[in-house]
Amino acid sequence: MNKIGIGVLTYKNSETFNKLMDSIPKWIDTYVVYAHHAYPNVSELNIKQSFEFGRPSCISWGKNQLLRMMLNDECKHLFLLEDDIEIINPMVFEKYIEGAEASGILSLCYKGDSNTRNAIDYNGVG
Repeated sequence: MNKIGIGVLTYKNSETFNKLMDSIPKWIDTYVVYAHHAYPNVSELNIKQSFEFGRPSCISWGKNQLLRMMLNDECKHLFLLEDDIEIINPMVFEKYIEGAEASGILSLCYKGDSNTRNAIDYNGVG
């Protein structure tokens, strides 16, 4: 089974977090680590599993929590996303997987311009 998991680490960034959550395809399992009381409606979102932390923790701790949740749920393809992006084309996940399998490079990274809100798109290249 080639289960895809998306992990999102967020801390009181509800406007961009909600846009991201709306843009993630519903067929992908989504896992969220979020700040205590930051998202009272988190149970209403399309989330497979979430973890609420009570005090600010380091980013690497949150990402480790996400990876642990996805691995424990037997996801084969793991994506870690920031809470300030929006998925424009859902094919981006398949394209990343195809690129990893074709190249043998299993850890790929997209880094957008830090001065603007990031948008992930696939423009038919490849």
